[in-house]
Amino acid sequence: MTLKSMIFIFLALATLVLSGCLSATTQHFNTGETLPHGETRATFGLAAMPLTTCYDSPTRDAEGYMICDQAQVQTIPQPSYTWSLGVREKWGPFTGVEIGWMAEALGTIDFNVKLGLPGLVASPKWHHAAMTGWGMGNWADNTLFLEYAISHRTTERILFYTNLRGSLVATSIIDLELSEIEADGKQSVFQSHQRWLLQNTWGVRFGPFTVPILPKTYDFNIHMGTPKLMWPGGTPSPRLDASGYPALYYALGMGLSW
Repeated sequence: MTLKSMIFIFLALATLVLSGCLSATTQHFNTGETLPHGETRATFGLAAMPLTTCYDSPTRDAEGYMICDQAQVQTIPQPSYTWSLGVREKWGPFTGVEIGWMAEALGTIDFNVKLGLPGLVASPKWHHAAMTGWGMGNWADNTLFLEYAISHRTTERILFYTNLRGSLVATSIIDLELSEIEADGKQSVFQSHQRWLLQNTWGVRFGPFTVPILPKTYDFNIHMGTPKLMWPGGTPSPRLDASGYPALYYALGMGLSW
């Protein structure tokens, strides 16, 4: 077994065990380009993620979310693994088709399809694409998302990109609630307490390089999102809001791709 395979298995198992806590991911390396048919890309990511932990949630609000009266914020390193495969280089009006999946510790595992969009053919340095997919939730429901990405290749080895993702985030662990008792007395289905999350990433990618063993590309980006979701769920109480609970969160990340 190669070192690369061992690292892959370790990260996959670690993220599988830890995933689902936030039901959303933060490390999005979508540049708007699609891979050629049959080509794959594996990206190992690491982000400095501000994690807000919710404490003391004895009651629910009118919408069913647990009310968080105390919270602690700490920045933690958060690893991720992203894998993509080019399926088609051209399909109808789309310039390319790509499928993939991503696993992020304390986040979730999501699966996606990316479609290269037309309209920028006259400018070969520009690429844009739409991505859609779903992430594994916590028994009640799943996360659904739609993302748009666009990039500009300034030089042969420097590419600037941004992507914008809107997600209907799955119900968090702490917000799980059994449904109303049915006529036969059973109570086995969880109610859905989903919420919207808007995320934006700005980054730069260096490469491709052809040095043996070393990564082909290097990503550095800043990620932001709103609202700032708590772990493992809950919503800030009026007291926390009054004390300046942030509406946005920020994270710095990097990615190494082979």
